[in-house]
Amino acid sequence: MADTDISNTISTAAAWDLIHAYQQLRDKGIVSDNELADIEHFSPATISRIPEKTLVKIWQQLVRAHPSPEIGLIIGTTITSEAKGVLASWVSQSEDLREALSIFREHIALMNPSENWKVEDIGQSVVLTLTIVSRERYPVAAIERSMSALVSWARMLTSHPIPIERATFCHSPPEYIDKYYEIFGHHLSFEAQQCQLVFASDLLNLKVVSSNHYLREVMAKTARLQLEAMSSTRSLHSQVAAIITNSLHDGQLPNIEAVAKQLHISRQTLYRKLDKEQTTFQIIVDDTRKQLATEQLSQAVPPTITELSYNLGFKETSSLYKAFRRWFGMTPKAFLIQRHSK
Repeated sequence: MADTDISNTISTAAAWDLIHAYQQLRDKGIVSDNELADIEHFSPATISRIPEKTLVKIWQQLVRAHPSPEIGLIIGTTITSEAKGVLASWVSQSEDLREALSIFREHIALMNPSENWKVEDIGQSVVLTLTIVSRERYPVAAIERSMSALVSWARMLTSHPIPIERATFCHSPPEYIDKYYEIFGHHLSFEAQQCQLVFASDLLNLKVVSSNHYLREVMAKTARLQLEAMSSTRSLHSQVAAIITNSLHDGQLPNIEAVAKQLHISRQTLYRKLDKEQTTFQIIVDDTRKQLATEQLSQAVPPTITELSYNLGFKETSSLYKAFRRWFGMTPKAFLIQRHSK
């Protein structure tokens, strides 16, 4: 896979339960898709990463054909040894839940570069916000899987029930909402602007029962070597876009100096390498903002113009209006009406 942009691939270990569920449907003759004919050869032991497009196709097939509509929750709450890749193994050696979440958030590209988590300690509570930044359209089941998996892993790592104070979801309430209660508790909101999990901040101090300092150092070294290998096959454009996206999720638009610093190169080197890829820093910023705007305005409950302007790092809403006319030839309101009329 050396010629594939690593930003468009997913860890096979992280997707293993999903792949296994699809293989079971194929074995029973419930699904038959020539495009996914080679999926029977996918396993963490033979293929380390799979294309993101393949992952989304598998999700689409499962949502269409699986007898259990809550398949996303089923997969998310199932923890198996096959699904324990480099990142999960590293996280499992953390000292406490705080460190586990930090490692997971900062190195999630090992699992899925399109998935992003923001962790905010706001005093008595901690807020975890999930966003998927991808040109692929992930179904609701994929969101359910990510949300339930994080809760399940936190509980497994700490041997603690981790009561969820509040959970919000961008999609509509499902018919199987009772399954949500079992995982997320009863304080749920749907058709929200963000997918979030909220729990007591003192739970961040819970010790990880499998913690081992020596193994943590070993797994950290292994993970960093894998990240370096991934970066060597990943376009600089993708790396810059990922940094911009993560910074915008934290409410900041980074300048080129900040991005160059994160990449451990000089500003001049970044300019030169982007030029070789026939792009510029400003073009990547603009493209990233455009993609995020499209995704956020496609939510069941889209943000207000003021909120969207902030989310995209614009200091004034007038700048957002100018950008929309350049991107789509219309105002944000007109775009929103057109988007939700389809």
